[in-house]
Amino acid sequence: MTPETAPGPPRRRRSVRFAGWLLLAMLILSVLRQFAGDAMMWLAGACAFGAAALLWPRIGRQQRLQVVIITGFGILFGAIGFIRGAPLSIEQALGQNQVILAMLAAVSFLKLVNRPVVEGERIPAGRGAFIRTLFGLHVFGAAINITALIIVADRLAAQAKFGLVHALMVSRSFCLAVMYSPFIGGMALALALAPGSRLEVLAAIGIPLSLVGLTATWLLLARSSPDELDRFKGYPVHLKSLWIPALLAVSVAVLHRLYPDLSVLVLISITAPTLVSVVMFASFGMVRGALRLGEHVRGTLPDMSGELLLFLSAGILAAGLTSVFASFGHWTPFDAFGAGAAAVTLAAIVLVSIIGVHPIVCVSFLAPLLAPLHPEPNLLALVFVSGWAIGCTVSPFSGTNLTMQGRYGVSAWSITRGNLGYAAVMVAACSIAFVVFAS
Repeated sequence: MTPETAPGPPRRRRSVRFAGWLLLAMLILSVLRQFAGDAMMWLAGACAFGAAALLWPRIGRQQRLQVVIITGFGILFGAIGFIRGAPLSIEQALGQNQVILAMLAAVSFLKLVNRPVVEGERIPAGRGAFIRTLFGLHVFGAAINITALIIVADRLAAQAKFGLVHALMVSRSFCLAVMYSPFIGGMALALALAPGSRLEVLAAIGIPLSLVGLTATWLLLARSSPDELDRFKGYPVHLKSLWIPALLAVSVAVLHRLYPDLSVLVLISITAPTLVSVVMFASFGMVRGALRLGEHVRGTLPDMSGELLLFLSAGILAAGLTSVFASFGHWTPFDAFGAGAAAVTLAAIVLVSIIGVHPIVCVSFLAPLLAPLHPEPNLLALVFVSGWAIGCTVSPFSGTNLTMQGRYGVSAWSITRGNLGYAAVMVAACSIAFVVFAS
């Protein structure tokens, strides 16, 4: 989620490489936990927190502040709940987001089979290029996560000055993929925090909503910045880049049918590295393939440092909130959780995101608060993914917007302001979808 930092001194490089191996161990142990019980959870958690400690210097100052604040509030709430007699679940703090982090680590292996841009390749230009890049990044991002954003944005920045229009298009296109893609942390978190929710149900609603968001992006930017769209230089999107992610999606769907007791996130964690390893060995032989996989573990896995620290801190916050809510009884903001409550909840997530609170905090806060209402799982998960998709475009501290500020020099606050009208449109569209779903 953050741009890669400079290599640093040899000791720092060794620490980063070791953190990569710890993340691989976390991935393996998190998968084994599904078969061998919670003993593996403690080992996986130790690997995750060990990697986080080693990778702390790699994240930016603003993300460090986020992590410290989220963790601090989690500890504070947990202490209040404990003093008031409520139990404090170390297991929840340690293991709640483990499977999500394992999935994100697994999906990162897809970068090994990404088709590189060919030098001298013809660059599409104009409004047609804008539309193709908008939709291409969206599909690409749904398949390989934040890596797609950096690949496409780097190419756009190399062709012309990366300005606000580029940033608005990139943030909306990428963030909308969370509406249906299980390869993105927001969807993974929603599925984990809304037990009983089903990916296929969310996708059936999320795909049309993502198309609404992409269309709204095109119409809004065509109206506000027509000249920039006329001279827009796009990214040459190739379907060949997506055959492995497509095969992964089909494989996960088939395996989920065969093994319904295993979650989609666990199946992705198993299937993604396996498929990529098979391709590496088939393409380069056992020795060179193993070397490439090792290079990925040492050099690329540590790039998930921002996501790692954010999800670990969110797990601590969720455990603290669960404890403090239990100590104060079962107060809830609604009597029941229907379409109206869902719309109000979504609007609240977006508004809080605008002032700088990351959607992961909102979702972690709301899950234990709304649990006593026994909300319909798919409706609750839909609110969470919608809040993530919209909230990350307007939060100045989301990983997407911080990446574009740090890497391309576009102010995160200017991206927030530029996305306000779009956010209003999407809140309205999602609220209508809630009504349709709940009817």
